[in-house]
Amino acid sequence: MENGTIRKRTGVGEAARGGELLSAYVRHCLAGRSGGGGAKTVARETRAEIQRDPDVSGEVAGAGGKRNPANASCGWRQRVRDLFSRMRRIRAGARWYATLLLPPALMLTVLLCLKTLVSPVYAPNRFFVGFSFGIVAGFFEEIGWTSYAFPKMAGTGNRLGAAIALGVLWATWHIPVIDYLGTATPHGAYWVRYFLAFTAAMTAVRVLIAWIYANTKSVPLAQLMHASSTGSLVVLSPGAVTARQETVWYAVYAAALWIIVALVAAGYGPELTRETA
Repeated sequence: MENGTIRKRTGVGEAARGGELLSAYVRHCLAGRSGGGGAKTVARETRAEIQRDPDVSGEVAGAGGKRNPANASCGWRQRVRDLFSRMRRIRAGARWYATLLLPPALMLTVLLCLKTLVSPVYAPNRFFVGFSFGIVAGFFEEIGWTSYAFPKMAGTGNRLGAAIALGVLWATWHIPVIDYLGTATPHGAYWVRYFLAFTAAMTAVRVLIAWIYANTKSVPLAQLMHASSTGSLVVLSPGAVTARQETVWYAVYAAALWIIVALVAAGYGPELTRETA
């Protein structure tokens, strides 16, 4: 809901909306250069049509339909204030903070099961200083992923779909260093399979981050969830596995994460929240 108007967008709907606004803007400009009461009526109607859209009202809804630098500047400053407001939002229910334990709990469960049922080589590591890697990555990356990219992509009205798409982008972001992630480097013939398992896991984590953010609007919680996931991988990843074994445990971990995602989707729906319009 934006400015009192419920807006559900799809890719086609977004394009149509842009076309309607452009048409309104052109009519407004033409009307502003014409005389007569009819032209003034069109100008008033199209100005209102443009101003109803919060994405452009601050930029093109100035007098005569021209871009208003003052309004655009105010819109930019408002977005910055909104960003810092969400970055200071740390108050949330205890259950949302408890979700930060999901990544390490699932990893430990998967690795201990594999250690017992498959091979002792899957014993969890204890490289505790590695958690600092997650703190740095979580803090800086989520300013972009959660603060900016996810709200933009979720404008389609399907947060689950947006989170999955963003998760794939997030995993793809790691391609330049993918062969140096984990402990079995390089991955050689298992590079593609390892990347697919890594992508499945990271996409599921991204859905969980989006779920937390959709219900708390807290960027710090998203940063902490990212830190929990990345830090736990660095701390717990078995140190003596081969590329094949690392691919296996990542795939099993990804499957466990997707079970949690399925439960979240079943309980919260495609919007990842129980809020009603």
